[in-house]
This record gives sequence, structure tokens and C-alpha cells, in this order.
Amino acid sequence: MANRLFVNKTWKVERLRASLTPERRETILALKRHYHAEGRLRDSMSHRIYAAIVERGVGTIDEFEGQPA
Repeated sequence: MANRLFVNKTWKVERLRASLTPERRETILALKRHYHAEGRLRDSMSHRIYAAIVERGVGTIDEFEGQPA
């Protein structure tokens, strides 16, 4: 079971790494900076940011805030 979880996480990391363009990386950092400055970068916020940008093409804070939690 543990090996299966490792393979699943490894696959997700590789998929994420392959999809990160310089523009997406900058967008991720911009959103993380924004929420860190507001004291809101905690719990699952980083995961939500990555998912919104990589899976749904979010490109701005306004677009991110319009996404479901």
C-alpha cells in the first residue's frame, strides 16, 4: 500500500513539474506572496493555488478568488 501511495505522489509531482512554465511559476509565486502578506497562506492554500493554476488555468488573484474552495 505504501509503495502505491509513493508511486501516485511521484506521478503527481512529475505531472506538476512538466506543466510549470515560467509564466505559471510566476503566477504561483505572486498568489502565494499575496496570501502570505494577508496571513492567509496556511492549511491547504498552497495546494489550492497550484491546482487552480495548473488544472484550471487561473492567472490572476481575481480569477483564483472566483474559484470554488
